[in-house]
Amino acid sequence: MKKHTITLIIVLSLISVTTMAQRRNKQTQDTLNVYREFAQLGQWYLRVPMEINLHFIRSSSPASLSGIQDSTETDLTLYYGKNDFYMKVEGLEQIANDSVVVMVNNDAKMIKLYPNTGQLMNNLQRSVSMLLPDSSVQKLAGQYSATTETSEKNIRRITLQSREKISGTELYKETISITYKAGTYEPISFEQSRRILLPVDSAVYQTSLSKNAAYAGRLISAKANAGNLYFVVRDQTTVCRFTRIDYDSKMPPGREQDRVIREASGNYQPAKGFEAYMVSKEF
Repeated sequence: MKKHTITLIIVLSLISVTTMAQRRNKQTQDTLNVYREFAQLGQWYLRVPMEINLHFIRSSSPASLSGIQDSTETDLTLYYGKNDFYMKVEGLEQIANDSVVVMVNNDAKMIKLYPNTGQLMNNLQRSVSMLLPDSSVQKLAGQYSATTETSEKNIRRITLQSREKISGTELYKETISITYKAGTYEPISFEQSRRILLPVDSAVYQTSLSKNAAYAGRLISAKANAGNLYFVVRDQTTVCRFTRIDYDSKMPPGREQDRVIREASGNYQPAKGFEAYMVSKEF
């Protein structure tokens, strides 16, 4: 349940952010309109029903101190209509209608049902606010510098880079980049890179990292009461690619009745094909 909730929030946030630019100039830098356009949702997201396939890539660099490159990839399917919602990531499914939320763990062969309190749709509606207040736009402009560009194929990109650097380095704390179709404003990809400080052992810092070209400009030492402290700056990057956006899907890939059957008594039993699943009603 917790993993699904976090994934849902990430998806809704990405949908909001990846539809936020409508400027047609060939190249624009650091004007307030760029931030207003970044904060404005595109009309493509308001069309229902819609089915979206997403491919997430999460990575960290430089490689971990053990020499292992950290990288994971995940495919996600999201569908929403006027009264239906469906999401699938790895072996987990979330199905919602007006009355219930059905959580399916296909690996564990478990189905849990919860009352639909409207939280899913509330999250969805909050993510579709048409324009942030000017004060929020001003704050955005104060935190990031912005650039936009358009390719010959009418593909646009807007990039925000934090104005704040990590103390002791020339590295900016965060970069957000969005690529989308200028004609329809449909997103193609979203990329967010954040830089964090990781403490390291003094021996590793002096004998290994300081001699590794991959860590040039990424090492920090600071004096403290207990002695010197050592840190390395590491990039954590999330890339989301919109591999499919379909407005013609009239039904979600899965519905309540496809997973469970409600009996006259109010109890639920697994639907055909899911007989081996354990069903529990959490209300």
